[in-house]
Amino acid sequence: MLGLLQRGGYELTSDEQKADILIINTCAFIESAKQESIDTIIARCERANHQKIVVTGCLAQRYSDELAETLPEVSVFVGTGEFHQIVKVCDLLTETATSTNGKPLILISSPQYLYDHLTPRVLSTPKHYAYLKIAEGCDKRCSFCTIPQMRGVHRSRSLDSLLAEARHLAESGVRELILISQDSTSYGMDLTGKRLLPKLLKNLTQVDGIEWIRVLYAYPTLVDEELLDVIVTEKKVCGYLDIPIQHIHDDILRRMVRKTTSAQLRRRITLIKHKAPDITLRSTVIVGFPGETEEHFKTLLDFIQEMEFDHLGVFAYSKEGGTPASKMKGQLPEEVKRERVERLIEIQKNIAFQKRRSYIGNEMIVLLDGFDENNCVVYARTEGQAPEIDDVVYISSPTEVAYPYSGKISIGEFVPVKIVGTYEYDFIGEVVR
Repeated sequence: MLGLLQRGGYELTSDEQKADILIINTCAFIESAKQESIDTIIARCERANHQKIVVTGCLAQRYSDELAETLPEVSVFVGTGEFHQIVKVCDLLTETATSTNGKPLILISSPQYLYDHLTPRVLSTPKHYAYLKIAEGCDKRCSFCTIPQMRGVHRSRSLDSLLAEARHLAESGVRELILISQDSTSYGMDLTGKRLLPKLLKNLTQVDGIEWIRVLYAYPTLVDEELLDVIVTEKKVCGYLDIPIQHIHDDILRRMVRKTTSAQLRRRITLIKHKAPDITLRSTVIVGFPGETEEHFKTLLDFIQEMEFDHLGVFAYSKEGGTPASKMKGQLPEEVKRERVERLIEIQKNIAFQKRRSYIGNEMIVLLDGFDENNCVVYARTEGQAPEIDDVVYISSPTEVAYPYSGKISIGEFVPVKIVGTYEYDFIGEVVR
């Protein structure tokens, strides 16, 4: 949307007081994200003076009719299938009335839109890394998930389109590509009937200027030997995998419609660790799913202690309307969910601390990510750390690293560091001369 608006002649600003049109891009995946989106819309409506307000994204896709009744201050609701209409929407708001009969306009359609390399783009990340969306939508139909409703069926971008965008990003200074979709391991299935993620990774390694390629959102049981061989043999592909397992007890996996079993997950994780012993593994789990007993939860606790994931996201089950899980018997009280989240986080905190202490004394290559002005410290990432969701490496010798754009070593560069200490989750490193 930013790229389309800029090409359409609009000036972009992050200062809402200077804007004529406020665009609020929303999430509605779980209840907390939905509430944050609604709170943001209400706050902007209360503060708006002359501005027109446009609400886009998943919340608009799912709840535009209800929101239009309760938030008449919003000018337009734009769903996930109409992102490409954002310039027309803003043109309309600058030229004509904002609504019909006092009600907001609603642009919602079946989510089929898929951008390509010809779509203009403005990075909202630091200039040295970028997310590359390789596919949109999902066909898995897990019982708790609303993604198919909001994002549609799985549809992959063409290999040529992805390579063209990757080359353009590299030319603009991007050093790290982070591959994302709702199901990255199914990339290509709708195009050729085959999973093409390994082929895509190999092709991306040929793009000059790209040094790191990272994969997020890999369906655990679709991680096969071909993909692992690419991760191990291709230097530019980070030794990092994000494999959301969601749970490990067979009863809960069946209720989640995860189409896998505990035994299959164990075998796949064992294969990953055997083929790629130095790989960094991230996973996510859901606790408090309908029908989850203390025994089910204890099985998950034991599994997390056994597997020792490097990174773990822990979520309390969120009851989402329109999903099969929302109608299941055995819905758990919120306090039970919170208590189980806290217990699991405490176990993972100890695992993470011990794993990080084992790195003390090692030398590692890091990508300088940014400068924390409050604490006057540079922070960086190893190939085992994804931006925004994982921990970081704090550089303890700031004289070795320049303030942004002012010295020998700049943000966005790769440098060697020696790990000299840890916090609970983060590393402390010193630049190696």
